[in-house]
Amino acid sequence: MRWSYLVGHILTTFILSPFVAFLLKIISNILESGGTTTFADTDINQVVGVGTMLGALSIFGFFIYFYIAAISSIIPIIIYIAVFFVLKLFRVDFRIAKGFLITTIVSSVTITFYLVTEEETIINNLLIQSYCGVAIVSGIFFKLKRFEYKLESI
Repeated sequence: MRWSYLVGHILTTFILSPFVAFLLKIISNILESGGTTTFADTDINQVVGVGTMLGALSIFGFFIYFYIAAISSIIPIIIYIAVFFVLKLFRVDFRIAKGFLITTIVSSVTITFYLVTEEETIINNLLIQSYCGVAIVSGIFFKLKRFEYKLESI
């Protein structure tokens, strides 16, 4: 089993999830409003200025989300690393190990959010859903098994 899976899965979950949550929130706000707006009478400088301001504030917000997630998830990350080492020690098949690791991080995210917010469930919180979704998708797509090339002599 590879270390790149461990590091990539954790970092992708913590870095990409706020972006996904932000985009989903924007899409849900647009769908709830029921209307679309046009920029027909808007000056291009205003659009660029507002877009730059929103981009800068969004990046700042993403870093705040990342630090909050990293600080409140120290114990689940340690548990995730411990599960990785146990699975590696017992040489569990990589498909089963991948399932255990994905389940570990999804349950850790859910429990951490429940302990922090105390009343939120996975159905009501868009941020929990985005963290769990990104954890599942990134866990599936990262490679866990090393490729072993065997050279046979002819």
